[in-house]
Amino acid sequence: MGLTGSEVFLIVVVLVPTVWAISDALQTSSEVWTASRQDQAVWVLIVLLLPVVGAILFFLIARPRLNQIR
Repeated sequence: MGLTGSEVFLIVVVLVPTVWAISDALQTSSEVWTASRQDQAVWVLIVLLLPVVGAILFFLIARPRLNQIR
């Protein structure tokens, strides 16, 4: 049995932003995190525990601050 179209869509909607946010968070140096006054571990946990909402929050709150430092 294969996955239906809606199952694939749901997997993509949940996994892609979550993996992207975690990857971005982990690839950012600790110096940038410190300079932005944010905690890398906290953001990774937020994204892991709240997959879609956490990723949205990461891209709306954390990433803009990190980009100001980079």
